Amino acid sequence: MTHPINPHTNLPMSLQVDKIHQIKQLHDVQQQGQLAQQNQVEEKQRQQKVNENTESEEARIRDEEKESNNNGRQGNKEQNNNSDNEDKHRPDDGKGFFIDVKV
Repeated sequence: MTHPINPHTNLPMSLQVDKIHQIKQLHDVQQQGQLAQQNQVEEKQRQQKVNENTESEEARIRDEEKESNNNGRQGNKEQNNNSDNEDKHRPDDGKGFFIDVKV
């Protein structure tokens, strides 16, 4: 009915089971490491993409501001030319044209 425990037969089986168990654990750890590395690479790529989008948006805004400033300057020049023409028609009372500052 019951057989005595034979260490010679049970020990090799348990060693094989232990090896299989260790290999499975090692394989799982390696997969987790690979997944973690992939996630890090993807996160870096996402961060770079966000930085590139931010930089391109900032550059676009700067370009628009430069264009608006240039357009504004051209408009100011036209207004100054118009005001110079108007100033020629005004009587010269000497007020407001020069600021005399002594240092």
